[in-house]
Amino acid sequence: MKRERVLTLENEVGHYPKQVFQVHGAAADGRVLFRKKLSRPQFAKFMASLPP
Repeated sequence: MKRERVLTLENEVGHYPKQVFQVHGAAADGRVLFRKKLSRPQFAKFMASLPP
């Protein structure tokens, strides 16, 4: 399966410390490529692994 470049990465940020983050990635045509529910440590690792 070909890996696609994520064009849009969304994360809802509130005004309070979050323990769980829901992250959604979409392709240029709007198709959802992934939806993830991550703990704070998983979220930090996920964000660090993304290309610039």
